[in-house]
Amino acid sequence: MGKTDYNSLNKVMLIGFVSSEIKTGEMKDGGRMWAGFQLATLELFYARGKSKPYIEYHNIVAWGNNSKIARKFLKKNMRVSIEGKLRRKIWHKDGERKERVEIEAEHITFMTKDSPLKPEKEEITKLEDDPF
Repeated sequence: MGKTDYNSLNKVMLIGFVSSEIKTGEMKDGGRMWAGFQLATLELFYARGKSKPYIEYHNIVAWGNNSKIARKFLKKNMRVSIEGKLRRKIWHKDGERKERVEIEAEHITFMTKDSPLKPEKEEITKLEDDPF
């Protein structure tokens, strides 16, 4: 690998359902606003002719304008698409090391017909044809 050969990609794309209430806050040091929530994704696995659900819960954090969108419009059980980056947070509390993996949301897209951010008419048609 050459000196300037640092090409890499940190990209996460999820479609799922908001599975928690939206938590909000503001950073003490810089005043940046944040919103956090969990997103549930569902996969079906087949074993012995039967489908079995596997639900994964993802920690999502949104900053800045995405934080404002999450605060104002996101509700539990809404279907959304999240595009973002994987982040690992490490901190110490009561002398114990804590660690958490989360997705830093860069784009939040509402996946329902009655989206609070009204899409164009042709996008609504696409959503109505959605097989999920």
